[in-house]
Amino acid sequence: MAGIENKKLGIVGGGQLAKMLGFEAQKLGAEVYIYSQSSDDPAAKTTRFHTKGKLKSQSSILKWAQGLDLITYESEFIDLGFIKDTRVYPSTKTMNLLRDRLSQKKQLVKNDIPTSPFSILTKDYSFQKPVVFKQRLFGYDGYGTVICKSEKSVKDFFKKLDKEKGNVEDWIVEDFIPFKRELAVSISRNKKGDFCVFPLVESFQKDSKCFWVKGPIESKLLNPLVIKLKNFLNKINYVGIMAFELFESKNKLIINEIAPRVHNSAHYSIEALELSQFKAHILSIFNQPLPKTSLPLKQFAMVNLIGTTKNKPVLNYSTKSHFHWYGKLENRPGRKMGHITVLSKFANQALEIALTEERKQKL
Repeated sequence: MAGIENKKLGIVGGGQLAKMLGFEAQKLGAEVYIYSQSSDDPAAKTTRFHTKGKLKSQSSILKWAQGLDLITYESEFIDLGFIKDTRVYPSTKTMNLLRDRLSQKKQLVKNDIPTSPFSILTKDYSFQKPVVFKQRLFGYDGYGTVICKSEKSVKDFFKKLDKEKGNVEDWIVEDFIPFKRELAVSISRNKKGDFCVFPLVESFQKDSKCFWVKGPIESKLLNPLVIKLKNFLNKINYVGIMAFELFESKNKLIINEIAPRVHNSAHYSIEALELSQFKAHILSIFNQPLPKTSLPLKQFAMVNLIGTTKNKPVLNYSTKSHFHWYGKLENRPGRKMGHITVLSKFANQALEIALTEERKQKL
């Protein structure tokens, strides 16, 4: 089996996910080529092979892609369907299927994977029960997600949509699922069909963004779901890592959303596991062997560092935690600027330390 050393890996996107993917690929001996819109992007600063260009410029990306061995991306919203060969992982066909929340939900139903009931939003929609409106494309970190628990909130949503000249058909409507807690699990698959299953974690959202993660979490409901998820990944011939965001509700695990990429809920894996999600993704797309699971070294917690102002951040580092700063030039409210990971004998103890460290930062 061919190795990774000296291979030319292209990554489209310049954010923190591309940055951390690039680091892992470089550790394995690959040459990393970043394509992004600015030379100031976090990932652009990690390699001498950076190309500045628009993400929608097909001609620029095709020119950049010449000579690369493999190509991957940090976001499902980057469309590389115009690259007509098999160097792109996950495949553009698969990404086109999963980036749209409507076709994503249809795939879950088709593969007997539990998810919340849904339908296409229509102009004549009337409030019957609490629901969630989700934009079919470009929704992340709470953007493109609107929870409506009253008739007034539904009317307000349609008024805003009309004011912004939005299209109703660009949205789906889901039943609101009352849940005990939010969970997440990531699974990586290589081209041979080998799987690596990551630990189940609990996540907590603040202002519709992931604020913290802790784990590992034990659940007797996980293994039956993982079997279905593996079958699903096999059927769509998925290559790379995929994150599944879950609701634990009435003794059930229900899929909330899928992220066909490395994901914030598994950033803890850099220090807390034998194999990080970033290395697993690189190994998978290069069709390298994968362990069946990535075992935790200790219990852990991860807290995101999220901007609250436009001021320059004032950071306070500590030896009690693993501090990750993404290197974004602009701080602004709601923007993920970094994260902190803490390992401990107990997950709750790790979370307490991580939250204490987060409060010391002036963001």
